[in-house]
Amino acid sequence: MEVSGFAVTGVKAPVAGSTFQRRAKSGGARKSERESKEEYYREEKDAGTPERDAPKPTGLARAKHWSDAVEENFRLQRVGWRDIYEYESVHGEPKRWPSGYISCLRTKQTGYYTYWQNERECMDKDVPKVKLYRYTSKKK
Repeated sequence: MEVSGFAVTGVKAPVAGSTFQRRAKSGGARKSERESKEEYYREEKDAGTPERDAPKPTGLARAKHWSDAVEENFRLQRVGWRDIYEYESVHGEPKRWPSGYISCLRTKQTGYYTYWQNERECMDKDVPKVKLYRYTSKKK
């Protein structure tokens, strides 16, 4: 049997039981799931944004040489935080290695976890990029 002059063009028709038809029959349940997820993430993001008890810095200096304080600030600033005070005001004390270095931080923008090694991560070329903030002590 030979068929000539027959061609099918256009978009493929949905197959019975396809995802499209299931969503149409369910009344758009996917949309309500998406809205609830967006609301959840919005609440999660809003819960971490206020910097309740973070003191305001009074001065700023760039690092000249590597030290443990420079390493700590490097790790915090790499994921978007100003310093340890700002991070602790939102998420509490970060996880640390036995050596004292920070091992795990949450990024400021997305909240994803960032893991750090138990050794120096701030290379010499990155030292001048690190900001060291000064604070005035409040005497009562």
